[in-house]
Amino acid sequence: MDMTIPVDFTALAGGYIAEQVLSKVILRERENGHRYHAYQKLYSYALVCRAWFKITAPLMYERAFIYCTTRKIDEPEKTPNRHYEWHSNLGQIIRAGMQDQVKEFRIECEQFSRIFTNCPDLFGKLGMPDTPFVNVTKLWFGGTCHYGAGMEDLFIIPTTRYFVKMFPNVTIVANNRFFDRGKMFDHVMDRIQHQFHNKITNYRIEMDSPRRIPLYFPPNVTKLTLQAEILVGYHNRMDFPQIPAAGLRYLNMRNVRTNFNWDIFKSDVPGEIRFTNLEEIHISTDYHPNPISIFSGHDLLTFPKLRIVRTLNILQVYSDMFKLFLHSPIESLQLSEKVAQLNWINPEIYYMAKHISIHPMYDYTENVDDATSMLMPVLDTPSLVTHASLRMTLREIRLPQSTAWVHLRRLVVTVDKFIVSEAENLISYLPVLEYLRVKYDPPQYQVPHRQARIDEHECPPYDPDRVIHPALQMFEIQTVHDWLNEGDRDRLRYFVRHIPTLIKINVPPEFGRILIQEFAEEGREIMLYQHEKN
Repeated sequence: MDMTIPVDFTALAGGYIAEQVLSKVILRERENGHRYHAYQKLYSYALVCRAWFKITAPLMYERAFIYCTTRKIDEPEKTPNRHYEWHSNLGQIIRAGMQDQVKEFRIECEQFSRIFTNCPDLFGKLGMPDTPFVNVTKLWFGGTCHYGAGMEDLFIIPTTRYFVKMFPNVTIVANNRFFDRGKMFDHVMDRIQHQFHNKITNYRIEMDSPRRIPLYFPPNVTKLTLQAEILVGYHNRMDFPQIPAAGLRYLNMRNVRTNFNWDIFKSDVPGEIRFTNLEEIHISTDYHPNPISIFSGHDLLTFPKLRIVRTLNILQVYSDMFKLFLHSPIESLQLSEKVAQLNWINPEIYYMAKHISIHPMYDYTENVDDATSMLMPVLDTPSLVTHASLRMTLREIRLPQSTAWVHLRRLVVTVDKFIVSEAENLISYLPVLEYLRVKYDPPQYQVPHRQARIDEHECPPYDPDRVIHPALQMFEIQTVHDWLNEGDRDRLRYFVRHIPTLIKINVPPEFGRILIQEFAEEGREIMLYQHEKN
């Protein structure tokens, strides 16, 4: 297909179309990665012409970054025996006169001690000016951070002062760290968070931090992430101030235990802890053997604006957790819970949600048939859901037999064993389904012997009067194995042929191209496409 852009594309509708298209492309590319190669790709758009530069530059320069890659040197006698390569767009931003356009500053490095021990010198070499970035509101740190030498403690205060000087109007301090946190990193983060106490809108309470307990909770926080067991320790000593529930819009609570005291959250409503503006909650725990009621030991919890609920094993802590949300306007559920406990969730919760993602947690000793039957009461609960995802990872588990979710338009299912005839049966319960994706990962031990057939039955003969589904438009098999035997191909060909509304398919490409050609010769146009990332 010719993807050449016409010469007059930039002038269409007075430049409005080019502005809208390029803005969407750049934002998508930017969110796919902030590293140097992604930036270079965006930079190439800006070089097309002056008009494109005017559209792309403000979006490109909203985010400044410093990115470090390392590689090991095969000379053990050298210390350190790693080579560091630094990349940044600071130089381009300053040369383009776009410093005031920068709203976010991102740093990613495998060893933050390399940054934190000499920020002014390192940043200066990468193009950092002496004047502050007054419009930067977000600092983001990513990568790994290991425990460093004790001498690094000497740089904690000057490093913090440098960040405060260069980014005086920060309201968000975020990080995405892996492996060891690093003592120095935590100290710097804690001091930065403390310095911007009255400004920050997001707040993190993590392992071993904050090291200094604030006298009062930051007044403008709308996004809170916390390790619940740490907060339990602080609050039991009455050290940590109460958190105003009304201001929060996003709450992420990890490692919640039965001893968590919800009275850490305060509310102005007598006898009630009202999360007045909370729209999204993530709540998770590790294994806890004896769940309790969430309605005991504290005032009533209410969530009048809650739309998104994500849980991981929380029913192992609170058996009746979801009763809290019966009067909330729930739109999205993302549940990773033991399959038997999914039935503890009130049917009204399933009914009201428009997006549902379920990852049933199985014991690997469970019988496949029993595991499937335990999920069926959930799928047979009436619901207004239109988008659903089922991730069923138990060995030999297959597609569910039926569902009462008749409003589904989009369904993604992950199974260990995919049978096309079972898919035909399942979608017969979904009259308005438009998109079906099956993520199919047969066990590795089956693949060499080519035993992982996608159907156990012989392909029926062509029936011109049969319509498998009246509305399905897109169908996809996503698998790490691209082989299909003749029986597989016949069954898929039959499936596609008897769904006249299908216009896009994504099947293993070698067979997909053959299938598209066969239907083209019959006068039917079907597009072979790649898996959508979102």
